[in-house]
Amino acid sequence: MLLSQTFFKPTLTLHEVSFLVVLLLLSPRSLARASAAFSVAVLAIPVPLALFLVFHYMWLTTGVGNPNYLYFQCLVFNAFFAMMVLDFISACAKRDKCCRYTCKTFRAQTSKNLPAENQCEEEVCSLLRRAS
Repeated sequence: MLLSQTFFKPTLTLHEVSFLVVLLLLSPRSLARASAAFSVAVLAIPVPLALFLVFHYMWLTTGVGNPNYLYFQCLVFNAFFAMMVLDFISACAKRDKCCRYTCKTFRAQTSKNLPAENQCEEEVCSLLRRAS
Protein backbone atom coordinates (compact mmCIF):
# COMPACT_ATOMS: atom_id res chain seq x y z
CA MET A 1 0.00 0.00 0.00
CA LEU A 2 2.76 2.39 0.96
CA LEU A 3 4.62 1.44 -2.19
CA SER A 4 1.72 2.35 -4.46
CA GLN A 5 0.96 5.60 -2.62
CA THR A 6 4.52 6.78 -2.88
CA PHE A 7 4.99 5.64 -6.47
CA PHE A 8 1.97 7.50 -7.85
CA LYS A 9 2.75 10.86 -6.26
CA PRO A 10 3.47 13.66 -8.73
CA THR A 11 6.83 14.43 -7.12
CA LEU A 12 9.11 11.61 -6.06
CA THR A 13 12.04 12.45 -3.79
CA LEU A 14 15.24 10.54 -3.21
CA HIS A 15 14.26 9.98 0.43
CA GLU A 16 11.09 8.16 -0.60
CA VAL A 17 12.96 6.04 -3.12
CA SER A 18 15.57 4.98 -0.57
CA PHE A 19 12.82 4.21 1.96
CA LEU A 20 11.00 2.06 -0.60
CA VAL A 21 14.17 0.17 -1.48
CA VAL A 22 14.62 -0.65 2.20
CA LEU A 23 11.00 -1.83 2.34
CA LEU A 24 11.60 -4.05 -0.69
CA LEU A 25 14.53 -5.66 1.08
CA LEU A 26 12.21 -6.76 3.88
CA SER A 27 10.60 -9.40 1.66
CA PRO A 28 13.44 -11.64 0.49
CA ARG A 29 11.09 -14.37 -0.80
CA SER A 30 9.65 -11.98 -3.33
CA LEU A 31 13.08 -10.67 -4.27
CA ALA A 32 14.20 -14.25 -4.95
CA ARG A 33 11.52 -14.48 -7.64
CA ALA A 34 12.36 -11.13 -9.21
CA SER A 35 13.70 -11.19 -12.74
CA ALA A 36 16.95 -9.77 -14.06
CA ALA A 37 15.16 -6.52 -14.94
CA PHE A 38 14.86 -5.79 -11.22
CA SER A 39 18.62 -6.15 -10.74
CA VAL A 40 19.34 -4.00 -13.78
CA ALA A 41 16.99 -1.29 -12.51
CA VAL A 42 18.45 -1.30 -9.01
CA LEU A 43 22.00 -1.08 -10.32
CA ALA A 44 21.14 1.55 -12.95
CA ILE A 45 19.22 4.00 -10.73
CA PRO A 46 22.39 5.71 -9.35
CA VAL A 47 23.52 6.64 -12.87
CA PRO A 48 20.66 9.07 -13.70
CA LEU A 49 20.83 10.45 -10.15
CA ALA A 50 24.52 11.26 -10.48
CA LEU A 51 24.09 12.70 -13.96
CA PHE A 52 21.16 14.79 -12.74
CA LEU A 53 23.41 16.42 -10.13
CA VAL A 54 26.14 17.08 -12.70
CA PHE A 55 23.74 18.57 -15.27
CA HIS A 56 22.02 20.64 -12.58
CA TYR A 57 25.38 22.14 -11.62
CA MET A 58 26.32 22.74 -15.26
CA TRP A 59 23.02 24.39 -16.09
CA LEU A 60 22.52 26.63 -13.06
CA THR A 61 26.05 27.39 -11.90
CA THR A 62 28.21 27.53 -15.00
CA GLY A 63 25.44 28.27 -17.50
CA VAL A 64 26.67 25.80 -20.10
CA GLY A 65 24.15 23.02 -19.49
CA ASN A 66 20.87 22.33 -21.16
CA PRO A 67 17.57 21.84 -19.27
CA ASN A 68 16.68 19.00 -21.64
CA TYR A 69 19.43 16.96 -20.01
CA LEU A 70 17.68 17.32 -16.66
CA TYR A 71 14.38 16.30 -18.19
CA PHE A 72 15.79 13.15 -19.73
CA GLN A 73 17.62 12.16 -16.56
CA CYS A 74 14.34 12.45 -14.65
CA LEU A 75 12.63 10.43 -17.37
CA VAL A 76 15.26 7.67 -17.21
CA PHE A 77 15.13 7.61 -13.41
CA ASN A 78 11.34 7.25 -13.43
CA ALA A 79 11.53 4.52 -16.07
CA PHE A 80 14.01 2.50 -14.01
CA PHE A 81 12.00 3.05 -10.85
CA ALA A 82 8.79 1.95 -12.56
CA MET A 83 10.55 -1.12 -13.93
CA MET A 84 11.79 -1.98 -10.45
CA VAL A 85 8.40 -1.54 -8.78
CA LEU A 86 6.46 -3.43 -11.45
CA ASP A 87 8.90 -6.32 -11.39
CA PHE A 88 8.65 -6.47 -7.61
CA ILE A 89 4.84 -6.53 -7.78
CA SER A 90 5.08 -9.32 -10.37
CA ALA A 91 7.44 -11.26 -8.08
CA CYS A 92 5.00 -10.86 -5.18
CA ALA A 93 2.19 -12.22 -7.35
CA LYS A 94 4.37 -15.19 -8.36
CA ARG A 95 5.20 -15.90 -4.71
CA ASP A 96 1.55 -15.77 -3.72
CA LYS A 97 0.54 -18.04 -6.59
CA CYS A 98 3.27 -20.54 -5.70
CA CYS A 99 2.19 -20.55 -2.05
CA ARG A 100 -1.45 -21.15 -2.97
CA TYR A 101 -0.50 -23.91 -5.40
CA THR A 102 1.71 -25.62 -2.80
CA CYS A 103 -1.04 -25.42 -0.22
CA LYS A 104 -3.60 -26.79 -2.67
CA THR A 105 -1.30 -29.65 -3.72
CA PHE A 106 -0.53 -30.49 -0.11
CA ARG A 107 -4.25 -30.55 0.74
CA ALA A 108 -4.91 -32.86 -2.21
CA GLN A 109 -2.14 -35.29 -1.22
CA THR A 110 -2.96 -35.39 2.47
CA SER A 111 -6.11 -35.11 4.45
CA LYS A 112 -4.57 -32.69 6.95
CA ASN A 113 -6.28 -29.41 7.60
CA LEU A 114 -4.29 -26.39 6.60
CA PRO A 115 -5.13 -22.83 7.57
CA ALA A 116 -7.41 -20.78 5.36
CA GLU A 117 -5.97 -19.18 2.24
CA ASN A 118 -5.70 -15.78 3.90
CA GLN A 119 -3.55 -17.11 6.76
CA CYS A 120 0.09 -16.27 7.08
CA GLU A 121 2.54 -17.99 4.74
CA GLU A 122 4.75 -18.88 7.68
CA GLU A 123 2.07 -21.16 9.14
CA VAL A 124 1.72 -23.01 5.85
CA CYS A 125 5.48 -23.38 5.50
CA SER A 126 5.85 -24.64 9.06
CA LEU A 127 3.09 -27.21 8.47
CA LEU A 128 4.79 -28.32 5.26
CA ARG A 129 8.14 -28.69 7.08
CA ARG A 130 6.57 -30.75 9.86
CA ALA A 131 4.76 -32.99 7.38
CA SER A 132 7.88 -33.88 5.42
